[in-house]
Amino acid sequence: MVKIVNNENEIIGTITMADVKNHRIVIMLEDGTEMEAIFPPNQEEIVVSSLSKRERLEFNVTGITGYPSDKRKKIILEIKTLSPLSESKIYYDSMSKPIWDVFDEILKSVPKEDLDKLPSDAAEQHDHYIYGTSKKKA
Repeated sequence: MVKIVNNENEIIGTITMADVKNHRIVIMLEDGTEMEAIFPPNQEEIVVSSLSKRERLEFNVTGITGYPSDKRKKIILEIKTLSPLSESKIYYDSMSKPIWDVFDEILKSVPKEDLDKLPSDAAEQHDHYIYGTSKKKA
């Protein structure tokens, strides 16, 4: 038995997990809670693409929600539309320095004499210098 809550609900969230074989996804909502959803086969490409790129892409999901008898949580029983939002949220601190600026600051604190002691082939032969493996032939 399924108790239908509304004919249609609109939800914004991020797909965090998918069971493509059974056409089920888990959507993390803005408040951090997760909601299961059943997606139609024609939306499989959108789901797989979102997860394969490992992006935190937000979606606008419209669908019929309800409470299946075997579950206490509300789920989306049938997705009508699944569309990526054009502007996803930025998940970093825009006031932070870029990493290359941090590296430059650290390098400025290293005396030139110490930098001159580094091997000139350190990038190409990093396994040799880190793990002690044989040097690769040039």
